[in-house]
Amino acid sequence: MSDLDRYLDAFDFALASHGLARRKSGVRLAMTHPIAVVEILRRAGVHDTEILCAALLHDVIEDAAVKYDALEERFGAAVADLVVECSDDNRLPREARRAAQLAHAPRMSPGAKWIKLADLAANLGELAQHRPVGWDEARTAAFRAHCARLLERLGGSHAALEGMVTEALALSPTSRAAR
Repeated sequence: MSDLDRYLDAFDFALASHGLARRKSGVRLAMTHPIAVVEILRRAGVHDTEILCAALLHDVIEDAAVKYDALEERFGAAVADLVVECSDDNRLPREARRAAQLAHAPRMSPGAKWIKLADLAANLGELAQHRPVGWDEARTAAFRAHCARLLERLGGSHAALEGMVTEALALSPTSRAAR
């Protein structure tokens, strides 16, 4: 299977997994997020097919209840392992998940760190345009502070991606009233 075929297969799988689910803002389809993550990676010079496939799939375990075995069977262990490294345990409360992210970040593989950095940049970029439903200014500020701490833990892995996260952190969060 060619690199393009593998990438398109990952795209199709992610699209089928996310379906018509929406992002937390309610404005965009969930699938727009992994596409944004891939675009950020490509702009930063990352063209490795396994990393790009994993970036497309990075939310399917936590958001669509896809199992590791299904990813490994279809995309191989390397892609499945990257997806797992980027996945949170949604059984944990938010603060415990954030603590786990911070503890795990320095030990992530380089490819997983790059996906996570692109994920941060995409999330922060979207946050500057659309605050998630139910988020007030305090929750938005707490999320941005967490992203800054996570950037510190992921630092030294990819200067261009780190710069993109820093730029996204500098964007003013949306000023529209929380819903």
